[in-house]
Amino acid sequence: MILEVCIDSLVSASAAEAGGCNRLELCSSLNQGGLTPTATFVTKVLRTTTLSTMMMVRPRAGNFVYSDAEFQQMRKDIILAHKLQVQGVVFGILQDNGAIDTVRTSELVRLARPMQVTFHRAFDECLDPIAGLEQLIIMGIERVLTSGLQETAIEAAPLLAQLVRQAAGRISIMPGSGINSLHLGDLADIVKATEYHGSFKSTGGDHTSEEEVRKAITILATKI
Repeated sequence: MILEVCIDSLVSASAAEAGGCNRLELCSSLNQGGLTPTATFVTKVLRTTTLSTMMMVRPRAGNFVYSDAEFQQMRKDIILAHKLQVQGVVFGILQDNGAIDTVRTSELVRLARPMQVTFHRAFDECLDPIAGLEQLIIMGIERVLTSGLQETAIEAAPLLAQLVRQAAGRISIMPGSGINSLHLGDLADIVKATEYHGSFKSTGGDHTSEEEVRKAITILATKI
C-alpha cells in the first residue's frame, strides 16, 4: 500500500516524511490544483528527503487543453525533471472534445523515460473514462490520479472500484482529492486500490500534518 502526499513547501515535505509516507508529489500552488514547481524548490526537497519524488508538470491553472507554446514548456519541464533526477513526472493533456490527447501524451511519455509517469486529474474531465483508461494503459503509463470524475474521491468510490477492476494490474488507479484519515479506511474497503494520494493537512492548516499522514499510514497498514 502506497501513500503519496502532494506538497508545495519544505515544511510539508518534512511532515510527510516524518509521518511515514511513501512518495511525494512536488508542486507549486496547491490551492490551484498544483502547478509545476521551481527547480530551486525541487532541489531543496531532494536534499532534505530520501523519499521517491514525482514532479508536477502543469504550466498553468485551468483546463488541460494546451497551446503549442504551453506544450513546449511542458517538454522543457520534463527535460528539467531528468536533470533534477526526480523519479517521475505528473501531467495530463486533453483535446477540445474532452478526449485524451494521445499524440501529445505519448510524446511526453517517451520524453520522460525512464522516469515513471502519472496521468493526473485531467482524467476527471475525460469524455469517456473507460476508453481513456485503456488508452493510458496502451501508452505504458504507470498510474492515473483520479477522483472518479467527482469533486472528491469518496463521492466516486463505486466508479473508482470499477476502474480498479478494469485496470486489473495493468495500471495503478490512485484515488485522490478530498482524502483524509476520517474516511480513508472506508474508501480503501470499497475501492481496493493499492495507492492513495492527498495533501493530508490538519483542519484549517496550510501545510501537511505529520499526525494526519501517520494516521493514514496506520489505516492503510490494516488493508494489506
